[in-house]
Amino acid sequence: MTSVRLVAASLLLALSACSTASDFKAPIGQLSKATESATTALVKFDEVAAAEASARRRDEALKNPDQLLAGDDDCSFNSKHCIVALPPDQTSKDPRQLTVSSLVPNHVQAMREIGLYAKGLEDIVNADATAAVKAGLDKAGAAVAELAALAGPQYRAAASAFAIPVTQAAAWLFGEYQESIKLDALRDATAQMESILPEAAKYFGDVADLTYTVRKTYLVSDFDAKQRAWDRERSAAHLDEYVAAAKQLDDALQVKPSEVFTELAAAHHELATALRSEEISFATVMRDLDRLVKKAEQLTAIAQAFEKAANEPEPAHN
Repeated sequence: MTSVRLVAASLLLALSACSTASDFKAPIGQLSKATESATTALVKFDEVAAAEASARRRDEALKNPDQLLAGDDDCSFNSKHCIVALPPDQTSKDPRQLTVSSLVPNHVQAMREIGLYAKGLEDIVNADATAAVKAGLDKAGAAVAELAALAGPQYRAAASAFAIPVTQAAAWLFGEYQESIKLDALRDATAQMESILPEAAKYFGDVADLTYTVRKTYLVSDFDAKQRAWDRERSAAHLDEYVAAAKQLDDALQVKPSEVFTELAAAHHELATALRSEEISFATVMRDLDRLVKKAEQLTAIAQAFEKAANEPEPAHN
């Protein structure tokens, strides 16, 4: 029996000689870091956009107090909710709550799930026992299932359960066999994600751009106002505000949340392709991951700049 296991292990070594799971440590580690950066970027961008939407709605309520809605039936002792809101407008069919916690909660959650999936891949590639590989695959699988649920019922079939071969404990002593199991797990996980991510990334990206559209609308309006103020009075204060408004608008035009999802889908596709290939080349994978990180950093920086500007007091005009 022992000799049979040795032969089996030798065959697995020969079959997997072209690539091992360890070869993927660097790109998978980078994918994990990149998704973490992307999540931070989207969360910050959404927080800033939601805070600004809340401020705008509060201003609208103060200017038009008679428009506030708060039904007596909704705010009684046995009610499930009590919400003071503005009437619906062209952007919403429902009453608009004065406090907005998130403009795109599902899309932020989708990026968090993709981050958990990447952590699962990282656990697999760094595993030192069969149980650890299974745990990493379970983590990746759960994240894929959650992403599918967020994306819609059409993705349920794609989020089928993952499976990993049950191995003999003695066989695990052969490092080459261990690498083979890990490589199979990585291939299974990325194949499952590839059946969902390309279309889901486009969907989530397009809707996440609502935050961008809201923010850009405000910035264009602010720029127009500052431009008119400068035209009326060519003062130093108005010039500073005019230039600052132009800079904020210019920054916002440089990157959209959808671009983060697009770069993530491209990087994952290259990783999945490399895992299936007999000849590994990580040049494209690392290039796409680098682009993803840069987009995420750019989006984070813009959101931080928006937040800083929102918290700065309005300059006094003489």
